[in-house]
Amino acid sequence: MRQPKLLQPSPTTETSSEPILRVCMKPSCENDVESQATTDLRPRLFKFRVARASRVLVSASRRNNLSRKARDHETRGTTRQPAQNCRAAIPRRQCVNGDQEWSPYKSWCGRLMSPVNATTRGILLRKRKLSDTSLIVSWCTNSLGIIQTVARGARRPRSPFRGQLDLFFEAELSIAKSRKSNLHTLREVVVVNAFAGIRTDHRRTQAASYFVELIEVCTEIEHHEPEIFHLLERAFGYLDQYDPDQRAILHFETELARITGVQGAKSNAAVALAHLFGRLPSSRPALLKSLASDKDGS
Repeated sequence: MRQPKLLQPSPTTETSSEPILRVCMKPSCENDVESQATTDLRPRLFKFRVARASRVLVSASRRNNLSRKARDHETRGTTRQPAQNCRAAIPRRQCVNGDQEWSPYKSWCGRLMSPVNATTRGILLRKRKLSDTSLIVSWCTNSLGIIQTVARGARRPRSPFRGQLDLFFEAELSIAKSRKSNLHTLREVVVVNAFAGIRTDHRRTQAASYFVELIEVCTEIEHHEPEIFHLLERAFGYLDQYDPDQRAILHFETELARITGVQGAKSNAAVALAHLFGRLPSSRPALLKSLASDKDGS
């Protein structure tokens, strides 16, 4: 094997190798120290560079996430992603008794888009407070039976219902029918007949109140019976012009028994109605007593 130049003997007279060894060992020792130092430093530099690169990547990913969330937040209010397997809100036609009419307004996922509007004529039977601004109003209608509606904002000073909702008023109604309950929304009221003569005498008002209570006892909610509406309309028309007497009260009870199908079942119509429906209005004895005393006084 060929030796390096430093280890070859010089062409001098010296035969000892100590100077050569001293000269050759010193550089080799220094080179070993420097190489060891560089080898110790390389892992640290590698770890530092890897850690720095990972931090840069993490910060970049965080910025991307934040920008994506900001874009989603900005576009969330303007665009709406439809749910999967949902039907478009396109009204379809259905055939009912051979007639074509609109379906009950289906929208996304089969939910109702809007209630069904109805127009009818009714007589106001009763009203009570629902909230500080709204009322619950009961009507006897010619096409829907007895219904209950919510007049939203009717108690406000500038309500469109102001002066339109009073007892015994006959009016044209526009109603938004509810699909979930028997409490519908009253949209518009146009008074047709106020029956102002009923309020001029307490006996007329008392008789009209008894007729309303008797109809409420004998009629189910939303039971369609146009004859009951027309009976009440004729009775209020009579009370608007004439004072009541016992004959008028008995005639109203007889007509109501005929409509309900119990006429002739008992000795008189009042007993037949009480037997069928379980009771009569508690105001009946006081009304008959008041009419009898007025008859005796006259």
